[in-house]
Amino acid sequence: MLAHFSGGQLLAPWQHGTELDDAVFRIAATFPMRTVHHRVYMVEGDEMFGFDPNAFVQRLIEETGVPHIWEPISTRIHERGLLFRFTRVARRDEARSEPTLVVDEREARLQTREVFWDCWDKYHHLQPSKLGAEMYAQSVAWRFADFVFDNIDLAQQLIADFSGKGGGVPDSFAIVTELERRTKDFARIYGVPRVRKEDGDKPCPNCKRLYKDHSDDEMRTCFNRLMVRERNDPNRQGVGTRSGEFDNLAISSMSVKTPTG
Repeated sequence: MLAHFSGGQLLAPWQHGTELDDAVFRIAATFPMRTVHHRVYMVEGDEMFGFDPNAFVQRLIEETGVPHIWEPISTRIHERGLLFRFTRVARRDEARSEPTLVVDEREARLQTREVFWDCWDKYHHLQPSKLGAEMYAQSVAWRFADFVFDNIDLAQQLIADFSGKGGGVPDSFAIVTELERRTKDFARIYGVPRVRKEDGDKPCPNCKRLYKDHSDDEMRTCFNRLMVRERNDPNRQGVGTRSGEFDNLAISSMSVKTPTG
């Protein structure tokens, strides 16, 4: 990958035709890496690489003694920057040698769905091991559906922008910036279920332990189990109205871990 940066000049002193010096592989094997979550979009400040390519080249210089001057590579998305990375099996245009991606309305909808999912997943952290597979799937589906419905206006704008029919709508940077802002607000509002302070000594209707003894993960688990039980009850009159199981539960704000850039 690095061999193609800066017009192929980044590793030029250590590249001979299509072959790289052994030093490149030796250093790469022990070079520090960092986790970079793959998402279909990246915004200002997001890391683009799982390592520092400039530090890698500097180490090559130090260990091989080969001098080299290169144009430093930006490792983060620049200010007001936005990068989309959609993976598709593109169809080959008969008139071109390279496959092309045709962005029609269907493809624009798929891209929008992926952006919405990545944005929602970025700030929401349900624990499948705590809920069980079926309950986890239901909880994720309900919350993501609520999130999409609440932001259907942004979905329509993004579809229009991706399909090239966005006359009069904000550009993708403005749309995604607003989507991120709303997602953080959504996470704060619908984050960790809390109980009112005066109800801390009351037993949880799911696990029978006192509310005040619950961790955040345990509160999420109990709340979701009660929600699933309530929603699956054919005689229910609405969330929490039939049995009063939710009377002591209230949603309060939670700290949202915003990825640092």
